[in-house]
Amino acid sequence: MKKKDLVRALAADYELTQTLAGQIIDTVFRTILDCAISGDPYEHPGFGRFVLKELKKRVIHNVNSRELVSLPKRKILRLIPSRRLNQKLNSKTKRRHKK
Repeated sequence: MKKKDLVRALAADYELTQTLAGQIIDTVFRTILDCAISGDPYEHPGFGRFVLKELKKRVIHNVNSRELVSLPKRKILRLIPSRRLNQKLNSKTKRRHKK
């Protein structure tokens, strides 16, 4: 799914213009990112938590050139799925998306 698909679905479900739906989606993701950058995890019940995780500096082995490469310390945004989301993802029955 791409952003435009999400915009279309939101606009259709709530009778919004696609422009307004796109602005809403941008605001939601910008707010989640702002929370994570400030060190506050964003929690969405039934979905999970977005947290900022700091990865340590490390040395890896480049398999193509056979050289050691140093990776600097960096931060990533990580989703920790809720128990309910994990159960849905790992259930035996597959659900199809509405189009």
